[in-house]
Amino acid sequence: AMLREMVAAGCDYAVLESTSHALSARWNRLGGAQFDVAVLTNVTHEHLDFHGSVEQYRRDKARLFEMLGEGDGRWRMGDGISIPHPPSPIPARKSRKVAIVNADDPNHQMFLDAAPASATRLTYGIARPADVRAHDVQASQHGLRFRVETPWGERALNLKLTGDFNVSNALAALTVGLAEGVPLEAAATALEAIPGVRGRMERIEQGQPFTVLVDYAHTPGAFEKLMGIVRPLTSGQLIAVFGSAGERDREKRAIQGAVAARFCDLAVLTDEDPRLEDRDAIIAKIAAGVAANQVAGKPCPALSIPDRAAAIRAAFERAGPGDIVLLLGKGHEACIIYGTEKVPWDEASAAREALRAMGYGSSPQRHGDTEGLGL
Repeated sequence: AMLREMVAAGCDYAVLESTSHALSARWNRLGGAQFDVAVLTNVTHEHLDFHGSVEQYRRDKARLFEMLGEGDGRWRMGDGISIPHPPSPIPARKSRKVAIVNADDPNHQMFLDAAPASATRLTYGIARPADVRAHDVQASQHGLRFRVETPWGERALNLKLTGDFNVSNALAALTVGLAEGVPLEAAATALEAIPGVRGRMERIEQGQPFTVLVDYAHTPGAFEKLMGIVRPLTSGQLIAVFGSAGERDREKRAIQGAVAARFCDLAVLTDEDPRLEDRDAIIAKIAAGVAANQVAGKPCPALSIPDRAAAIRAAFERAGPGDIVLLLGKGHEACIIYGTEKVPWDEASAAREALRAMGYGSSPQRHGDTEGLGL
């Protein structure tokens, strides 16, 4: 219905996050969709409860690239096999299809191989050779600076976004724009105008002597990236508040704890979305990962506080000048799922409320502003 409304409103493009669940044969919620551009950001340790294995997870995600070849009456299976399927009742608007992947992800070739032979293939990256590549990346308190080389020319970019992962995200968006005919200067100017993203390295500032960052990171890989960026910037403690989703990948829980133990000085374990699972059992799995992966000379105790608001308050009460408190896993999401009920939740608002209760006033801050962090 939304896509129909977009067409009626005169929209020319729809940017659709296509989840591995929706792409899987089990759900097939995107069956019949005719994509013109497919983009891979990365493959992480996630959703194995649904897909069963990392390999199946990759194959289900690769369906997005296979679907670039659909609309000609055949299904592409990614391993050279194609079988007939009923033609779509909607004619394809564009004959040119584009497959775009992150060359820094070790799985990227699998996704390029899944695309039809006729598709244009483009890569982006930082560490490895790519069609669109960032060089001389510099992170500062003002954001990110780097030089980008593309088949369409070169340009220096100065982004307000923070975190090295946003270099890759910017390159992905830039590659899509360039592939669709947007001039390099126009695409770069648009990227430079982005102030930040809600729930992604979002700083909560109310005059407290420690830094509070809200981020959606909820996988071991995302923890590694985020904590690896923030740890060197911490003059005091690094404190993380996080949980793990119920009825989802159970294997990642202990791994999340292990990553936190390596980087953090305190882990406050709490609810994310328990659903119908035992909330205490979920937290116990994470705590076991923390306990089993202590670093010599840098203990990381774990507090288990299922109530998320109480966990945030506890983290703040233990934070002091120079500390950084990470609130991870909820980001922009508007609820916490208990059983089958969605309970309204706003992480940033909960953080501000906890700070007010500690006597810190309100001071507006734009999304993604990390001034004073040394980023």
